[in-house]
Amino acid sequence: MQGQPYAALTPQQTSGLAITSLVCGILGIISLGILAILTFLPAIICGHMALGQIGKSAGRIKGSGLAIAGLVMGYMQAVLAVISVIAILAGLALPAFGAVKEQALQAKALSNAKQLAVGCRIYAGEHDGKFPAKLEDLVPEIIPDAKILLCPYPDQKNPVPFEYFGGSEKDNPNKVLIASPAVAGKGRVFAYVDGRVEKTRQQLKRGE
Repeated sequence: MQGQPYAALTPQQTSGLAITSLVCGILGIISLGILAILTFLPAIICGHMALGQIGKSAGRIKGSGLAIAGLVMGYMQAVLAVISVIAILAGLALPAFGAVKEQALQAKALSNAKQLAVGCRIYAGEHDGKFPAKLEDLVPEIIPDAKILLCPYPDQKNPVPFEYFGGSEKDNPNKVLIASPAVAGKGRVFAYVDGRVEKTRQQLKRGE
């Protein structure tokens, strides 16, 4: 019996931490992610603690395979949990981003319409109170950039010319002079004879 290692005389025990890691990992997997957010952290922590415990036991404690299996499943659940959180945050952010983008396009359309309305009034001041026959007549003497004739709202990628109704400074100040394209479900940008601009959901009535 002399010289026989101590570990050979001591029954091996399975690490409870390794078993806990494995059980947590399995619960997270079979629950299809429902419990993953609660189980992945214990699976990882217990798995690492078990491996450390086993490594220091000089062979008295076993279960490294269980701990590794628990760690693998725990880390898989952690990755899935992170992806789920990112997906949720992205889902929450997209509507807000869309709203901000639409507001920016509306502001750009309002700015373009305002410049055109002012340009028409400047033109009228030089032509006996009459607005130009078409908005292109403002370029380049009054409106230097022809891009201003295009409305970026609601489709920035495919802007189209503003609708233009002409007339003169003597017309009703509330008459629509310039309007953004009509798109179902979207508001419109109007510029009036008196130079006002606004974003509204009302329908354009001809002759107003």
